[in-house]
Amino acid sequence: MSGFFADSEDLKRIIEKHGWTAYHINSFKSSDPDSLWDEMENAEPVQKFYVDRKFHFNENGKSDRDKYDYGRYDQNKYILVKQPEQGQTIREACSSVNYIGPALTLPGVDAHKDMRGRGRLMISGLCTYLFTRLFFRPNGLIATSPQGLYLPKSPVVSIPYQNVLEKFDKYFSIIDPKEVESSVISSILNTNQMLDFFKQPRPNEEN
Repeated sequence: MSGFFADSEDLKRIIEKHGWTAYHINSFKSSDPDSLWDEMENAEPVQKFYVDRKFHFNENGKSDRDKYDYGRYDQNKYILVKQPEQGQTIREACSSVNYIGPALTLPGVDAHKDMRGRGRLMISGLCTYLFTRLFFRPNGLIATSPQGLYLPKSPVVSIPYQNVLEKFDKYFSIIDPKEVESSVISSILNTNQMLDFFKQPRPNEEN
């Protein structure tokens, strides 16, 4: 796949329905974090998500953008941010929730079908992948978050493009930071809850 993600408008609608939105980080000029927030205030949220292309490199080390091969990618990275209330900056809105919120919350092991992930948490009995970054790689979407105080392991989940809209429509939600804090403490003390989740039988395994 190349060009724009075909379900961009629907994906954007799902995210914004929950009070968050996305910005294309690569469109910003500064690499300084403080300046990036300032640029974001003057930018518009994304309208479409662009899919990375694989570049083929010839013997002279130059890329041919008309050929696809294993190699470097375009780095089209999107950041999810909380939509600010009146009088708030984007940074203040995100800071108010400790930069935590967007997640895929899976109720059972069958919901995990057609996805691969690591760094998940168990929150209210749901297998939860938190993320604030989206990478539209050639073969599928990668959702992730940097490590932090409440995320001792960086969550990463990958979804083939044909399954992205279904997964977000069914399982995308916003998580309260207090639930994340509680879950991290609980996971340190008890790992049985996660093991029980993946021991659940799939529908075709039930008697």
